[in-house]
Amino acid sequence: MKIIKLCLFALFLASKVSASDEKPPTNASENPCEDALTSQGYRVISSGEDLDLFPKYEETFRLLFGDGILKKLGVTLNPVIATFVQGGDMDILAAQGRPSLPFWSEGRDIIRQIQASGFLYEFVASGNQPHRPFFRDTVNPKEQVSIILHVIGHLHFSLHSRLHQADSEIDSVGEALELARYLDACYQRYDHDQVQSWYQLLESLKLSQDMIRGNQETPDDFGPQDTLQDPKKIHTQRPPTANILQAFVANLPPDTLEWQREIAKRYERLHRHYAGNVVTKIMNEGWAALWQEMGAEHTPYSDFNHAFAFGDLMKGVARPSLSNPYFLGREAWRRIRAKFNNEEFSDQQKVKGLSPIERDAAFIQYATAKYIKNYDDYSFLLEALDAQWIQDNHWMLGRPWDWDKDGSPRNPPPQDDPDLDTLKIIKTRDPKRITRAIVRKVADRRFQIPRVALLDLNKNGTGVIALGWMYEVGGKIPLKQGKTAKTLYVYSQFMERPVSLEAVVPAKFLDESTTPDYPVVMPYRWWWDQEPEKPPQAARIVVEPSGKVTVYAIKINAEGKTTEEINKKHTDYLQKSVDNFKLND
Repeated sequence: MKIIKLCLFALFLASKVSASDEKPPTNASENPCEDALTSQGYRVISSGEDLDLFPKYEETFRLLFGDGILKKLGVTLNPVIATFVQGGDMDILAAQGRPSLPFWSEGRDIIRQIQASGFLYEFVASGNQPHRPFFRDTVNPKEQVSIILHVIGHLHFSLHSRLHQADSEIDSVGEALELARYLDACYQRYDHDQVQSWYQLLESLKLSQDMIRGNQETPDDFGPQDTLQDPKKIHTQRPPTANILQAFVANLPPDTLEWQREIAKRYERLHRHYAGNVVTKIMNEGWAALWQEMGAEHTPYSDFNHAFAFGDLMKGVARPSLSNPYFLGREAWRRIRAKFNNEEFSDQQKVKGLSPIERDAAFIQYATAKYIKNYDDYSFLLEALDAQWIQDNHWMLGRPWDWDKDGSPRNPPPQDDPDLDTLKIIKTRDPKRITRAIVRKVADRRFQIPRVALLDLNKNGTGVIALGWMYEVGGKIPLKQGKTAKTLYVYSQFMERPVSLEAVVPAKFLDESTTPDYPVVMPYRWWWDQEPEKPPQAARIVVEPSGKVTVYAIKINAEGKTTEEINKKHTDYLQKSVDNFKLND
């Protein structure tokens, strides 16, 4: 009894120690059996509820791995742990693509995933150490074969793409479990709201990475800064970067607690792969879809029954649409494969005398070395969607008929024609122009995402963190005024320093509440088709950790020097936006 009382007393004392006096909790014990693999480089785990189907799933893996089909195709993967799970567990795991963490937004995502109408067959957790694919355990074995081949395509792509290099350094499942344990320990040891608030700040930085180019950097690329204790002496000489998350984690304020640093470090590692995934989505899904066709040709699963199951499976997945990465990516890879088999590439080997499996092995080697290792969606589609593909699919560029501008057509359609309202004028059938138009629409991220960048950690020695745009084309992607101010406020909370954004604001102030689409825009280019009556005003928006907002109008004086003066209307409006945000925080 005395021992129990002493233990309880010790726990009571431990709970009273302040966060600033404590060391961060250590990692929970790890499962040494987690990565136990067969000598064949793979392990298949049953859900426990699929005993009638599981032997057939295992048979497929035995056929593909070890000395099987993959070896004959020259495909080498890292160790694979393939897990079959029940439908409910699949939805929970797929909500984040990994085990979820003890945080409110991850619970919300699980609910949304469960409520979604889609039927998820598989997902691949990020990371190649080891590969960790998950499969639904109730799928018809004939369809499951195709799904396993699809996953193999993903694993191969992730292992070799330079834009997936973050995957080569992590095991997202293992690291998510460790972070979950660490967060749970922090909740118990420190102030719960303080831990939640810190993680919320990190969540706000999740997408502050290079989502346009997919260039990946680590916190080690940004420091450490030897003069971090004196912000006024900090000055980075490195080029601008869109990887704000990594730069901030590398330059946390000096008074950041150890447990906060540890959570930030783990969070950044777990989410570093986002940018690479975004810029290779079409290539990756297309390659996986092609594997479903190409891989099956070399297995016993190429008979009519399996082909029928494959067609039924793919009809809802690769439906024809330029916005569907499964369809467009597969179309692009089909063209690359067809040209390779016809020996149309000057840098390829001769393949017409090879057996089918030897030819596909050569194609996989060629596609990996030339495209997967080096290309993103934009560059890949520009090359793959050639004139033959444009001609075969009867593509053209057109615009709707404008009755006011174009008048009445010479041969007008009948008035009862149901297509009367969709009458179009063909602008061009030039394959190059059509390809450029398609690629720009679906894969040129510069016209989809603003590339806001970190320009300087100490603007002109003032201690202000300066943000701006990296490219002129970013002016096509406007930012909402209110959301911009709120984001700068969150950044300032995380770094405990003022944060500024060099931008353009309308010369004529319009309230966003009555004109919701009125933006803060990129300098250098106005985003509307016509120039406004008054040109936009170059400005610098500064938000301090206290929430104070100041908008400076940037002008050039008579001597040619840059000057700044406070723009009161914009300052008052954005101040109100941040104040409301703080009240609801």
